[in-house]
Amino acid sequence: MTARSLLYAGSFVTLLLATAFTWRRCQPAVDAVTHERDLDVIDLAALTGGGRLAAITAMASLRRSQVRTDPGGTMLADGPLDEEAGELERELYQAVRGSPATPASALVQGAANGAAATRLVARLRAAGLLLDARAAVCMHVLLACAAVLVGFGVLSLLDDLDDLGFFATLATPIGGLVAAAATLLWWIHSHRSGASAAGRRLISRIGDAGEGLGGRSDPGAFEVAMFGAGVLWTQDWALATALGLPAMEEEGNGWLGEILSFVFDFDGDGGGCGCG
Repeated sequence: MTARSLLYAGSFVTLLLATAFTWRRCQPAVDAVTHERDLDVIDLAALTGGGRLAAITAMASLRRSQVRTDPGGTMLADGPLDEEAGELERELYQAVRGSPATPASALVQGAANGAAATRLVARLRAAGLLLDARAAVCMHVLLACAAVLVGFGVLSLLDDLDDLGFFATLATPIGGLVAAAATLLWWIHSHRSGASAAGRRLISRIGDAGEGLGGRSDPGAFEVAMFGAGVLWTQDWALATALGLPAMEEEGNGWLGEILSFVFDFDGDGGGCGCG
C-alpha cells in the first residue's frame, strides 16, 4: 500500500468506528414490541418517511371519507369524516372543507408542518421509535464527513486513471476503499434521521407480516406508508399528480442530491452532537 492508501484507510476506519459508536450511543432504550399494538398506519408512515409521508398517507386514507381530487388539483370532501379518523386525518379533512380552493400539495405541506404532525413525531420520539433532533444532527455530521471522504477518494482515483486505466484503477487498494466508503455513505444516509434501531425492527416486523398494526389500517394507505408516496401512481393517478410527486417516487430516494444539498447548504435544527 502507498502512503496515500494507508492514510485513506486510516480515515475510513476512523469514520467507520465513529459511525458505529454514534449510532449505538444515540439509540433510546425501548422494546418496540410493546408499542406495536399502539401504532396505526399514520404512525407507520411517520416512521418510514417522516411528517411529509405521514401527511400524504393521511390524505390517501381520507379517500374512505370520499375526499377526492378535482381536475384542477384541489381536494373536495363529498362525504362525512370517518369516525375512526386520527388527529392528522381530521386536521387535513378540516383544511379541505375550510379551504376547498387550496392545492393538494399545499394542504399536505401545511399538515406535515402542522400541530398534529408535530405531536405525532414527538410521541414517536418519546416512545424511542424515532431518533431525536440531536441524534439526527450527529448522523448528518457523519454524512458530511463520509461525502468528503468519498470525494477525496474519487479524486485520487482520477489521478491514477491515465496511468493505470479504468479497471486497473478500480482494482487498486484505494479503489476498494473508495467502494467501502461509498457503501458507508449510503448506510449513513439511510439512517441519518427517522426511525431508531427499535423503530426499524418494528417496521421490518410489520412489513414481513403484512399486518400487525393496531387500530384502523386502510390497505391503500398502508402501502403508501410502507413503500413510499410513489405507490400513489398505481393507486390514484389524480392525487399523485395533484401532489406533484415525481414518477415512481419513494421517500428517501434522490439521496445523492440530498447529500450534496446538505454539504453545501445544510439548515439543521437542534444543537450540538450530544447524543449521550
